[in-house]
Amino acid sequence: MAGPQKTTIIDCRELLPPEPLVKVMQAVERMQAGETVKMLHRQKPCVLLPKLDERGLEYKMQEFDDGSIELLIWRDSP
Repeated sequence: MAGPQKTTIIDCRELLPPEPLVKVMQAVERMQAGETVKMLHRQKPCVLLPKLDERGLEYKMQEFDDGSIELLIWRDSP
C-alpha cells in the first residue's frame, strides 16, 4: 500500500449494531484510490470482514489486550 492521500476515521466504540457496519460500508463505498478508512471498535467486526473480502478490499487489523481493534481498510488497485 502506497502512502494514503486521505484517511477517514470512524469511531464505532460507542455505536450499537448494525451502525458500525453501516457507517464503515458507506465510507468504503465513497473511498477513492489512495484513500483509507480506519475503524476503531470495541471488538472484532466479524460480520464486516467477509463483506470487505467480497468487495476485494485489503485490510489490516490490530487487536488490543482489552479486545478493542483498529482496522485499516484500503483498495489495493483501482
